[in-house]
Amino acid sequence: MLQKSEERAKKINNYIDFCTNFLISQFNYATTTRLSATLDNKVNHDQITRFLNNFLRVVILKKPV
Repeated sequence: MLQKSEERAKKINNYIDFCTNFLISQFNYATTTRLSATLDNKVNHDQITRFLNNFLRVVILKKPV
């Protein structure tokens, strides 16, 4: 069980790193649609929006999902 949570944490950290790098590299507006296209639409832009919204609530605002 612990191994699964460690794998999930690693996956989330990689995802956050990718999102951060994407935001830093954008010269104009960064959108989840553009991020989705960068990922060859393997991740839907709605999934990205939900992930970022939950991340904001849990990590920054310290509110439960």
